[in-house]
Amino acid sequence: MHSLLLNRNFHLFLENIKYRFIVGYSASAAILLINRFNGLTAKDVFAGAYQVPPSFSFPLEWYFFALAIFLMIGDNPRSLLKAYLPVHRVMLKKYLATIYGLNFFLVGITVTTWYLLCPGSLLFYFESLLCLLALSALFTSLQLFIDPVLVLMIFATLFALVITFNDFPFLSVLMALRWTSHQLDNLCGSLLTLVISFGMTHFLYYVDFA
Repeated sequence: MHSLLLNRNFHLFLENIKYRFIVGYSASAAILLINRFNGLTAKDVFAGAYQVPPSFSFPLEWYFFALAIFLMIGDNPRSLLKAYLPVHRVMLKKYLATIYGLNFFLVGITVTTWYLLCPGSLLFYFESLLCLLALSALFTSLQLFIDPVLVLMIFATLFALVITFNDFPFLSVLMALRWTSHQLDNLCGSLLTLVISFGMTHFLYYVDFA
């Protein structure tokens, strides 16, 4: 039953994200290869910004990479939840586990590709992966209750705030210029985000999706 469920959701997952994935994955790979050809490293590509008033810089390249995974995921969690209705013999928790797992898989292969195409500090990539896995869980959980477009707008605003404030906790670890000073709050923030994200699923039992 579990393998059949995973296989079913995997095909639904691919069908939902295939075009966004092709565009997002190809675009990020192309940007990394171009930067590597120009002699830039991961420290340069994922540098982000450190604001020194009165000047202000907005790293568009970093902003794209921060949002890329969530653009690829799109409305997939909500679409798979709607597809839950025909699966009468599967517990909701087990069904949701496949949704989180598939999104974790997408995050994993994307970050791994970034590392292979633009090598850098393994610890930086690992901590970025941990942060993005936690964020993908939150992105998934929010979609179960809120319109996917609104959730994406929330994340876009969140990453803009990370750029604006140098001491933004947790998410600043995604910037190579800041990550060494945010390693502890990244670990705490990631664990807390995962706990909150999984805890939110409890309230699905009180939601009428009819």
